[in-house]
Amino acid sequence: FHGGIPTEQLQHCGQPAGHVEGVQQRHHSRVGALCSDHSSAATAIPKPSMERILHCFDESGRKEIAAALSALPRLDLSRRMPRRAAVLLPLCIANNTPSVLFTLRSLSLNRHSGEVSFPGGMMDPTDPDITATALRECSEEIGLSQAEVLGLWHDVPNKDRNVAVTPVIAWLGNIDIAQLTPCADEVQEIFAVDLKTLVDPANRSLQASSRGPAMPVFAGGKHRIWGLTAYILAGFLNDCVIRS
Repeated sequence: FHGGIPTEQLQHCGQPAGHVEGVQQRHHSRVGALCSDHSSAATAIPKPSMERILHCFDESGRKEIAAALSALPRLDLSRRMPRRAAVLLPLCIANNTPSVLFTLRSLSLNRHSGEVSFPGGMMDPTDPDITATALRECSEEIGLSQAEVLGLWHDVPNKDRNVAVTPVIAWLGNIDIAQLTPCADEVQEIFAVDLKTLVDPANRSLQASSRGPAMPVFAGGKHRIWGLTAYILAGFLNDCVIRS
């Protein structure tokens, strides 16, 4: 799933303009706050200390993340968009370091081949809820079915404005990527990027978008992270990890 979440797009989905604008203004100001060389607010949100990064995913840190997600005035598009999908934003320890897990989509796919993404897909009629969708997709794509769900971030529309995509934030624990079993039809590669790299302003920038506001881009890892994956990642980090 790719594209932005510009205000006019959500208004077309039937969302109240005032609520949408409030959510968007708060989020876009924070998306840019740690992007290097693109915002006068580059120091508005302090870079987390190494101590905070190292303890961000321990039990107390995960409780803080869950509390931050619970306190969000979530944008819920499910009643305006009957078609629903979910992505799992997987937090983990990889190589003894707090990290986020990503997939590289198979080169044989017809759409978005070779792009970085989170495990995810359309909600199945047999899924009891949207969280179950994210967990099922994670199991199908990378072979992991056990996760500690911490909460949901804001719904975002796909680029065609006809699917509500729900990001489910989850803790996977200690991960040995070499032991994971990616679905060959969908996943070219599984890789992790450490949290220190992701929150470093030098590795974050904004890229102009023809569909709305400038979108975040992450460098510094094995693959460039952009599009809706980067948008969700930036929003989660800014709301739950890089907090003023």
